[in-house]
Amino acid sequence: MNKTVRKQENGVVMIENKIDDGLSYIRRFERRLGIADGFFESLYREDDWSFIIKLHALIEAAAADMIVTSLGRPKLKKALSRIPLSDATYGKASMLGSLDVLSSSYVTFIRKLSELRNDAVHNVENTNLNLKSKLEKLDKQQRKSWAKALAVSVKGNDQDKIKILLEEPKGIIWISALCLMTQIAINTRLVESEAEVSSLEKELFRALEEMRS
Repeated sequence: MNKTVRKQENGVVMIENKIDDGLSYIRRFERRLGIADGFFESLYREDDWSFIIKLHALIEAAAADMIVTSLGRPKLKKALSRIPLSDATYGKASMLGSLDVLSSSYVTFIRKLSELRNDAVHNVENTNLNLKSKLEKLDKQQRKSWAKALAVSVKGNDQDKIKILLEEPKGIIWISALCLMTQIAINTRLVESEAEVSSLEKELFRALEEMRS
């Protein structure tokens, strides 16, 4: 993995293993979404503007897939594509929270990521986006808010989160997104497994009834 990301984790080999575990789940999920293997992993090598835009698009696709899987309504996928990701009332992130398939901390992460994405898309001068410079311009309270949201995967107090986010914003956002995507990938599989078990139970009960008749 990227040396900068390793440095932020103090060189502990365990985090590298965890990253590899997470990436294995994400690669399988990428294939499910029709995305080339390694798309997520490659995002870290993008410039900051492309990184935010592409990461947001990937999470939006994953969120839509998770929702239709949870509801068992694949035909809703096209309609969901028109619903914004982070609207506080009816956005896809809020739906995932309401369905209890995504923790509230990652819902908040998605909303902050959407703020970055919208700012990048709607202001042409932001095509040369520099995450570190952008975060350094925030006041104390804003830094705290952004750090709590974007450094959701980092253990420690608010100051720890602020410090590490300012030092390597793209790396921390990437790690948090890895945890988020892993959570979505695993929960999607769990929902499908529950549906498969339920279907099998119905088939067995039906077969039992036929034997009795």
